[in-house]
Amino acid sequence: MNTTKDQKKSRRRMFAILGSALVIAGLCAGCGKAAANANASIFTKGVYVNYQEGETERDYFYVFTDDNNGHTEDGTDGMGVPFACDQMKDQVTFHFGGADDNTVFQVSSVENGVVKGSFDDGKVNIFEPIPNVDPENFSGEDYLKSTGE
Repeated sequence: MNTTKDQKKSRRRMFAILGSALVIAGLCAGCGKAAANANASIFTKGVYVNYQEGETERDYFYVFTDDNNGHTEDGTDGMGVPFACDQMKDQVTFHFGGADDNTVFQVSSVENGVVKGSFDDGKVNIFEPIPNVDPENFSGEDYLKSTGE
């Protein structure tokens, strides 16, 4: 009779452990996806033309050589500044010229790769990806000449 009681007790313990494991698994379901989405890059490797809302000139570029590094480039004179950046869910911290600089870009929307937001001045900046452009060989001056801008 003790064997039956011990077997029942073991089964209850096993079911309690399995039940607890299922509850924990249910609570964690999707946690990895949420974390991955929270850390998804806003900017990816490529070239983005940058302009303020309402402006007609499109001659300033952000060239991302990967998700966290790149340089700016003025298409009129080829000048620019290297940067690194830290991308979070709704903001990007640029380190222009070195780690000492922390310029925060607050993202307000991302639609079809077009990123809108503002720096500290509050003016709406738009970053529009340029398709089929190699960031490794990009020249803002050559690009503007080829598009007639």
